[in-house]
Amino acid sequence: MQGVVQEPLARVGKEPLQVTIREAAALLSYDERTVRRLVERGELRTVGRGRLRRIALADIRDWQERNRC
Repeated sequence: MQGVVQEPLARVGKEPLQVTIREAAALLSYDERTVRRLVERGELRTVGRGRLRRIALADIRDWQERNRC
């Protein structure tokens, strides 16, 4: 099927289901190190291990709700 662009399976519509730690940091306007600390403290859950860690957008939204001023 020439000319057909397939979206990655990890996307629904235009929004990804999971993001890297770097992408999560950009979304939250935090430094990557801060996001890694949140992961280490168990405040943000990750999927995968090592360099392949991803954070579900739903978990980022939940964290934001819990930490609103």
